[in-house]
Amino acid sequence: MDQRVSQHREIRRAVYIEFLGASMDLHEKCRAPLKARVGSAREELQSAHAAAFILRRRVSVVALEGPPSVVAVATRYAEASLNYYDSILAVAAQAAEANTEDTIGQRADARCNQAATHLADANAQFVGSAREVLGGAV
Repeated sequence: MDQRVSQHREIRRAVYIEFLGASMDLHEKCRAPLKARVGSAREELQSAHAAAFILRRRVSVVALEGPPSVVAVATRYAEASLNYYDSILAVAAQAAEANTEDTIGQRADARCNQAATHLADANAQFVGSAREVLGGAV
């Protein structure tokens, strides 16, 4: 029985790490368009879109592995990550309409900043929750 519990913990650990990696990858991919000029950010935005798709799949796997306390925190973390992504898309769209030579980051607004802060908080909550379930290690 002890070996079975240990194996399940390792499976959860792997799932949590993959989820955490997917969320962090989306966050990094969202930073790239911020540095790009408005008219030339298409590739960076497509890369972020692909990362968002992967994150949605990873949170589904966390939902299967549980427990419910981690699923709830992971879902909030995924939502925070996707909200950050959506805020970058909104700024990019507004900047494109303005036909400016600025970088998208120069056009970032309060929504982007608030989404980034919420994302950092959600990351800390997920890591703490996962550590608790795994007995101190993620």
